[in-house]
Amino acid sequence: HVSPAHSQEGAAQNLQALVDEFEGLIDIIIDGGDVKLGTASSVIDLSCGIPRMIRESVISQDQIHKTLRTKIVLFVCTGNTCRSVMAAALFNSIVQETDAMQALSCGIASENGAGPAYDTVSVLAQKGIQVKQHKTQRISLELIEMADLILTMDQYHKDEVIELAPGAKDKVFLLKEYGHTNGFSPDELKIIKDPIGQGMEVYRQCAEEIEREVARVIETLRKAESSEKEK
Repeated sequence: HVSPAHSQEGAAQNLQALVDEFEGLIDIIIDGGDVKLGTASSVIDLSCGIPRMIRESVISQDQIHKTLRTKIVLFVCTGNTCRSVMAAALFNSIVQETDAMQALSCGIASENGAGPAYDTVSVLAQKGIQVKQHKTQRISLELIEMADLILTMDQYHKDEVIELAPGAKDKVFLLKEYGHTNGFSPDELKIIKDPIGQGMEVYRQCAEEIEREVARVIETLRKAESSEKEK
């Protein structure tokens, strides 16, 4: 049963209410009867690969997440056009279906809906990865809540995420610090430097650096999952 609505409130729960609200907008309606629970249905968007709760009701975002058991890793940079895009794309190209892991990306100061940097597209295309269709998105509480692990490119990004969602502090790390047994000194070694505007060779070097770190993160997550299953 589906109880759609233009807004979160007053969702249609029977055929007549549905027809009244969406008159002329729906070509075919298959009626399965009234909504038996007497409340609006949960509405989930599956268009971006990872389920997003548009309207939470009987089924919660947490239930969806636990049922699918997919670990969500969120990569964060500044504009969501270079580093985080490369990190998420490389992550998703390395993981296997049995890993039950998937990456998203966003930016601290990005506009929503812009495309990736030209050199980002080019350097990933050389690795057989297509990101032309990527659309930038700004960090949000929804993304932070959805993510099991948040990996940032530098300390500024990490601080901004924690400032926006202090409760997420324990799952926010620099990409180059997560899972490392050896500390870093000096601090700048932890940074994935921004390649924007510096040409293809710098982008290529950045992608190689990110790929090494992402592969290490995946192995760390695999080991943690294996240890959890053994308990």
